[in-house]
Amino acid sequence: MMVLQVAEGPWTVALMMTLLVLLNPMVQVKATPGKYVWQGLQECYTVNGTQRYVERHVYNREEYARFDSHLGKFQAVTELGRPSVNHWNDRKDILEQKQGRVDTMCRHIYEQYEGFPPQRLVARPDVNVFLSKKRPLQHHNMLICHVTDFYPGDIRVRWFLNGKEETDGVVSTKVIRNGDWTYQILVVLEMIPQQGDVYTPMSVDFMDRPGGQPLVEVTRTKTQNLGAFHIYLPTLGPGLASWSPSDPVRLQDVRQGPGPSRQR
Repeated sequence: MMVLQVAEGPWTVALMMTLLVLLNPMVQVKATPGKYVWQGLQECYTVNGTQRYVERHVYNREEYARFDSHLGKFQAVTELGRPSVNHWNDRKDILEQKQGRVDTMCRHIYEQYEGFPPQRLVARPDVNVFLSKKRPLQHHNMLICHVTDFYPGDIRVRWFLNGKEETDGVVSTKVIRNGDWTYQILVVLEMIPQQGDVYTPMSVDFMDRPGGQPLVEVTRTKTQNLGAFHIYLPTLGPGLASWSPSDPVRLQDVRQGPGPSRQR
């Protein structure tokens, strides 16, 4: 369930919900007839020398059933998985096969790679920034930052006006699961731009682990003149994320509809 941290009127919520629907790749998959994706994911966990095998079944990015060796049986995550789970749990041979993977897969992998240093799994964020509408100065508007496809889910998004962090008028979703083990977040800054204002769209601090140091910090590298105020467009550094000097980002004209666009 999506939870919005909202301090403004219902129209703000409606806009954010619309943006999430338009930006979410899951919607694109479900809206395209004849395109369906099934995934089977096998995971091994080792805690204090004890191995655990988990098998997840995912349809269109939504997990519907899983096997957990600690339980020794399948579990239905959604109603879609209930018929399959009932069938699999009635098959003793299937349960024995899955339980056996604790030894044939997890313990084997653990013993094979025990001497190697641990590797951190990281998916770096893809960041897009755009205006909700094209309006003149001194009129209410919203700057929108959509950050997606990052893992793990520890991230902080901040806005700055004339070098000072903005906290008023900021509306944010919580971190949302994409369904493929990556995350996304949508952060909106409500503002009334004045002559000479300089907005830094955001500082994205991407953590490699809870409570850890920022793994990626957005820095200001180029500017966009929008009417009579400036917006700094950030990059995440060489090879770290989606923005680079060769792939500039522009704020989208409202006539093209909501959502980010890129210059080519």
